[in-house]
Amino acid sequence: MAWRPATSSAALAAALVLGGLLACVKGSTVTTATPPLTPDGGSGSTSLAPSSATTLATTTLATTTTLTTASATTTDATTSSVSLTAMQDATIFENHPDSAAGAGLVFAGRTSGQLDTGVRRALFQFDVSAIPSSATVLSATLSLPFDKLATSGSTYSLHRITTTWTEGTTAFASANQLPGNADAGDVTWLSRTHPALFWNTPGGDFVAGASATTTGLSADGALSFAGSGIAGDVGGWLAAASSNNGWLVLGNESSPRSVVSLMSHESVAAGPTLTIEFVIGASQDTTATPGGSGSGSG
Repeated sequence: MAWRPATSSAALAAALVLGGLLACVKGSTVTTATPPLTPDGGSGSTSLAPSSATTLATTTLATTTTLTTASATTTDATTSSVSLTAMQDATIFENHPDSAAGAGLVFAGRTSGQLDTGVRRALFQFDVSAIPSSATVLSATLSLPFDKLATSGSTYSLHRITTTWTEGTTAFASANQLPGNADAGDVTWLSRTHPALFWNTPGGDFVAGASATTTGLSADGALSFAGSGIAGDVGGWLAAASSNNGWLVLGNESSPRSVVSLMSHESVAAGPTLTIEFVIGASQDTTATPGGSGSGSG
């Protein structure tokens, strides 16, 4: 009995090649169904039955792409530093409540001389308007170069002043560093602007809690104040310029001869200096989601 193919060998080969290509596709399965052999009389060969042609069963090709959410931090900031000289400074005198000394050296602490044994307080104010109000203050350091120090080891504290005041032009009346009679515009123990505007509390209106404290002198011969309290004060002044009334320095007011004399902004040598480090522009968290997931079939 002979057998013969029901389809041509070329057609069968093409089908198998196509099946092989599809099998290379990731995620697909190629199934070649081999039909039963049917006898064909007289040829002695086998054939594929016409009723059972070669079929290609291919699973659905599903491609899923997942794009992971990306999170990035971008910083557009410029760090700067500026050193400012005091715009005004002065001393107020407990034992001379209506006297002034806005021009000249500045004192803090208690004296014990024959002419004066009272408390003295130093006032300083700096113009920070050159710094943008949007800036973030990173640090602030106040350096007050000294002229003379009565005793070492005393503690000095820095307090934020809460009301306005004016330095005035009155200088010391004598070489003994006694204040002169107050003129219009001077600051005194009683008046923040003589003669019309008074402190709410004689001796100055200031925050009781210290913005910073220091003991003794720094290596460069100055009272040096630093820390987050000062930085916070400066930041507050940038946010609300009208709140900038400067600082008051308290010495050891219970111990005689604890007074320190400090250089003023009128001094030929280096005067009070406020150094501020700040940044303009804030860090920004940016979250990017590049697309989503998709599927397709083939």
